[in-house]
Amino acid sequence: MSMFFKKMRKLGLNKKSVLKYLVYAIGEIVLIIIGILLAVNIGDRMTHKKSNVIRCQYLEELKFTFDYDIKDVEENISAFEEWNPKLKELLKSIQRKELMKLDSIGDKIQTATEFIFFGQRSKTKIEELKYSNINLIENRELKNRILLYEDSEIMHIRNLERRYNLVDEERRQYFSKTILIPEFKLDKLENDKQFFSVVFQKYSQNELMNMNYKNLLKEQYEIKKMIEAEIEKICNTN
Repeated sequence: MSMFFKKMRKLGLNKKSVLKYLVYAIGEIVLIIIGILLAVNIGDRMTHKKSNVIRCQYLEELKFTFDYDIKDVEENISAFEEWNPKLKELLKSIQRKELMKLDSIGDKIQTATEFIFFGQRSKTKIEELKYSNINLIENRELKNRILLYEDSEIMHIRNLERRYNLVDEERRQYFSKTILIPEFKLDKLENDKQFFSVVFQKYSQNELMNMNYKNLLKEQYEIKKMIEAEIEKICNTN
């Protein structure tokens, strides 16, 4: 015990030196911690910067595919709006028994056999968004909007297109068994109830598809606007 108190007395005699040493040691520790934090911060910023380069490239490619999809849907809408007035005119002529007086009757009958679908180009980029190791879109609202677009809007359109194609196949079979046979005569169509039925179905389905394509187009434009805002935010800033 005596040795212990002797050491304590000796330490007490040099307490000013010990205090200076402690201050120096604490200062060294603080500097080391600051250095580590700075290094981590710089590393995080460099990693985030590299990730942003990837994000910007992805967003630009995503915008490009949405531009293509928008054009595709707009062309489909234009097609329906070109076809249905012809089909409407065809239906009225059948009801009035004036089919043979109809101008360009062959073109209007051909319209009843036309079929189109949405050739989505953004699907691959959206799949990449789902499964990439990098968070390609940090904006949660935009990311959720795109994923919901794929899982809801596109799924709905695909279901409509499948039904549209199935009924259209029945129409094609009807036309191949009637109108396309050599002995067929156009004047018989006025009294063919099945012909009126298939044309009316085509007209109704075109209207339904056109309405849903317009809803899809509205969603595409809104998402594209959000993508452009995100590009401006993270890619076009100094």
